[in-house]
Amino acid sequence: MTNYNDGKWHGWNGGECPVHPQTEVHLVYDDGYVLYNEEAGAPNMVRWTHDLKGRKVIAFRVTKEYKEPREFWICLDYGGNILDFKKEKPDDVYGYIHVKEVT
Repeated sequence: MTNYNDGKWHGWNGGECPVHPQTEVHLVYDDGYVLYNEEAGAPNMVRWTHDLKGRKVIAFRVTKEYKEPREFWICLDYGGNILDFKKEKPDDVYGYIHVKEVT
């Protein structure tokens, strides 16, 4: 998978959105119109595929990468020390706390 989070302009010939839908991008359309700081998955604004009628993206650059928050499960002892840490939901969640990063 290509990493487009380098701040450079990338040409686009159609297809599915190449970045997370909540990533902010600058876009150039086939009619020369430039759109600044739009979410890549914004409905009715961004046409990544070239099989639709209307404006089509021909170039883009990422201005703010979206990163999914981390999620994990921890089990603490009575003193607050971590007894166990799991990246995936444990089979038996008793005693575990589900933690989701706030960004």
